[in-house]
Amino acid sequence: MKVIKVLWEYPPEGWLKYNTDGASRGNPGLSSYAFCLRNDRGDIKYAEGGSMENTSNTVAEAKAILEACKHCKQSQYNQIIIQTDSMLMCKVLKEQCPFSKRVEWALKIKGVEYEYIEDDLQNKSSLLLQSNPIHKAVPVLIHNGKPLCESSVILEYIDETFEGPSILPKDPYDRALARFWAKFFEDKGLAIRKSIFFKGEEQEKGKEEVNEMLKVLDNELKDNKKYFVGDKFGFVDIVANAAALWLGVLEEVSGVVLVTKEKYPNFCGWRDEYCTQNKEYLPPRDELLAHYQVYIQRVVASK
Repeated sequence: MKVIKVLWEYPPEGWLKYNTDGASRGNPGLSSYAFCLRNDRGDIKYAEGGSMENTSNTVAEAKAILEACKHCKQSQYNQIIIQTDSMLMCKVLKEQCPFSKRVEWALKIKGVEYEYIEDDLQNKSSLLLQSNPIHKAVPVLIHNGKPLCESSVILEYIDETFEGPSILPKDPYDRALARFWAKFFEDKGLAIRKSIFFKGEEQEKGKEEVNEMLKVLDNELKDNKKYFVGDKFGFVDIVANAAALWLGVLEEVSGVVLVTKEKYPNFCGWRDEYCTQNKEYLPPRDELLAHYQVYIQRVVASK
């Protein structure tokens, strides 16, 4: 048995450090969370813990971080460090971007080996800024030393450059139709963000636009339709990942209800099958849930 000694490190002078932990008996099972706050001398300033209903280790770890964030906001602390012993939560708290996942998905379909480089979007690297100087955003694909930006553009490039199963349809009309639906999904991104993260009039406008989107999709997916264009999975279906998985997660963590089976039965049926059939290409839902629970709390704390 190998024993590794772990020492607690003091935060910088004038800073505070939260240490968080969560655990589940049975995973899932009865769970609990806890955190404590120490100053730069190592003195405990505050500690809190609590029990939870049946849930997983990941959600319990996220709950601990979430409650630490809430305490930080209530106490109006500015210079803080949050430390967790969960490697999974460190991964979860990194950017969980549906746009980057689309690019990875296409590369996997084509069987292309690639190197994934995670970028800290709070402290953007020089590589990202040089590769995408206009939008300064992910994803970026660098192939043969040349950068490409925007997920839909990258998907088309991957399809045309690498051998393997086609992502876009071969028929010109179906290709045009695929681009139409991809743009439809992308154009609704701002409305979804407004309906989840905004308040007041802007949020209501966002909700109205999302509901119009859902009406269109529910009608398009009638008669148990599985794919948006043709009879096999392709370009549009990859772009639809945010609507299929991310939207439901954001609803759950924010408490904003946009989709119900009563209003949009066809969309809900498609979404359930989509997430089941494409599980290997999608991040685990509990990881996304944990990520956005903490993300939304950070958004609230910043306002």
